[in-house]
Amino acid sequence: MIYIKDTGSNDPAYNIALEEYCFKNLRQFDEIFFLWRNEPTIVVGKYQNTIEEINTEYTREKGIHIVRRISGGGAVYHDLNNLNYTIISNKLEDKEGFNFKEFSKPIIETLAELGVKAEFTGRNDLEIDGQKFCGNAQAYIQGRVMHHGCLLFDVNFGELGNALKVSKDKIESKGVKSVRSRVTNILLHLKQPITVNEFGEKIMEYMKKHYPEMEEYKFTQEELKTIEENKVRMYVCGPTVYNYIHIGNARSTVSFDTIRRYFEYRGYDVNFVSNFTDVDDKIIRVANETGMTAEEVSKKYIEAFFEDTNALNVKKATLNPTVMNTMDDIIAFVADLIDKGMAYESEGDVYFITEKFEGYGKLSDQRIEDLQMGASNRTASEDDAKKRNPLDFALWKSAKPNEISWNSPWGKGRPGWHIECSVMATKHLGDTIDIHGGGQDLAFPHHENEIAQSESKTGKKFANYWMHNAFVTMGEEKMSKSLGNFVLVHDLIQQLDPQVLRFFLASAHYRRPLKFSEAALQEAAVNLEKVQTTFKNARYRLETAVDALPEDAERLAKFAAIEADFQKEMDDDFNAANGMTVLYQWLKEWNVYLEQEVVSKAVLEALLEKATVLFGIFGIVEKQEALLDDDIQALIDERLEARKAKNFARSDEIRDLLKEQGIVLEDTPQGTRWRREA
Repeated sequence: MIYIKDTGSNDPAYNIALEEYCFKNLRQFDEIFFLWRNEPTIVVGKYQNTIEEINTEYTREKGIHIVRRISGGGAVYHDLNNLNYTIISNKLEDKEGFNFKEFSKPIIETLAELGVKAEFTGRNDLEIDGQKFCGNAQAYIQGRVMHHGCLLFDVNFGELGNALKVSKDKIESKGVKSVRSRVTNILLHLKQPITVNEFGEKIMEYMKKHYPEMEEYKFTQEELKTIEENKVRMYVCGPTVYNYIHIGNARSTVSFDTIRRYFEYRGYDVNFVSNFTDVDDKIIRVANETGMTAEEVSKKYIEAFFEDTNALNVKKATLNPTVMNTMDDIIAFVADLIDKGMAYESEGDVYFITEKFEGYGKLSDQRIEDLQMGASNRTASEDDAKKRNPLDFALWKSAKPNEISWNSPWGKGRPGWHIECSVMATKHLGDTIDIHGGGQDLAFPHHENEIAQSESKTGKKFANYWMHNAFVTMGEEKMSKSLGNFVLVHDLIQQLDPQVLRFFLASAHYRRPLKFSEAALQEAAVNLEKVQTTFKNARYRLETAVDALPEDAERLAKFAAIEADFQKEMDDDFNAANGMTVLYQWLKEWNVYLEQEVVSKAVLEALLEKATVLFGIFGIVEKQEALLDDDIQALIDERLEARKAKNFARSDEIRDLLKEQGIVLEDTPQGTRWRREA
């Protein structure tokens, strides 16, 4: 028997991947045991319908992960006060004879040693005084079983109840009124309170005592790489939500959406986190000017952000955490920096000691001596008087009159700007992330400060790669709200097709400045129309195409070669401009093919499918032509004839076609009526 030492990762995607790797690959060991914890997460069963059981709006708002495991069963809520255990065994040959109780023995007997009577009940539940504290699930592969359980130690039941949708029937069948009444925390039953980590140590002591031959298994670097293979952890600094986003903001959003989509096209699983800064001087100013609260201002413009970016066909991030929902973590992070001697409190403010961080300025290629000189020469502010060094930056700022604040060990206040992203990035993606992105204006001081405070806390490299998108310019100046030369996306998409704007923003290299003008938008509109026309022509030729032609394989090979060129260009630092040039070549070849007297349905369908994927990387989708009233009536008449002929497949096909076009059919005794969906 072996055990896996706690890896220190609270990333649910990583932990689930680690568990699956051990199950499928370490078959030479008869038994494997390990404990692990996740940050706030809902883990769903292999076959579970997430829509039915998860409060999606709440989980997105709170930044709660949703991951799927390979075992069956229902949804389970995890947070850092859960303790999960996994037992993998080769000894089971017949899963029908599986003894759930045997796998729960270490937990039950450890609790008994702590003075708590727990028992195995039902099919696979563990209970204390009739209340469930652990659910279990299993997976099987060729006589091998993986059994895992989630132990409720001191879980936040409020979050559990809000994050999960619980069936009314399920609740009533148990004779109780709420989720909370059916479950309990282990901590409530202990005679002497201990931490969740101490409880985990007690379980390991039990295992080592009863399985003295158990040895620690250490993963090789190759194995760790395999576990992490095809996973990208990406953090992008999101907007400060006090206004609608302008074109410059949209450029960053679209650039990193395109990069994310390209990763996914290449087969990577991207955990994409982008924050909202919902606590800021600008937000407070707007709140005071409008009579709204800071929360109301941020909520309004977060909703507007999603409305505008959805129009640009930007995929929603895996998570969009906010500062307000991360406050406890921020305070704990700042306290840790103080404990490590990297920060100090001064009159209710907390500042990072910049000169103690070796390598400060490395991202922006600046020497700390030059930075200190520049800071010393600037006009002193009231805050500078509180600092030991003008270059020190605020981690926590004491509250000013009439502004939103939170209690902290240093008095009422709110976070400094830089600390927010460090906390949200490491909380949701781990101590070291793969890619950190944002606008080029964030490199210094924001990203520089993120590196300093994050690496000072964790002792690990903060980000493997930094990516900064260039500005959108108006004339020769960058577009910005402070300069007053900005164009709001909210306004612009009322005047032109949002896909035109998306095409304009997506088809340039993210590191190159992008000049905004009417001429540039017109050029994007023309190029987009070429794409849409090709789609339209392909659909038209599909109606009369033959099933296949002898040269189909040769034709498809030619297009595959063009796709390989596209990959080569995009693999070079996501060079969208060159990648799009290759796709124009794709269109050219496609149009040449469409001009042939006879075309193959197999080729056209393959090209339509592939083009949907390739142009989808840039957020471009095929535009469906709206049906005219006469066309609709003709289809309805055809459907009627199909029903009379008992050709129900064609009848259903026509109904589905009309539904896709927003046409609702109503079959009445007087005939079929139709209406457009509102």
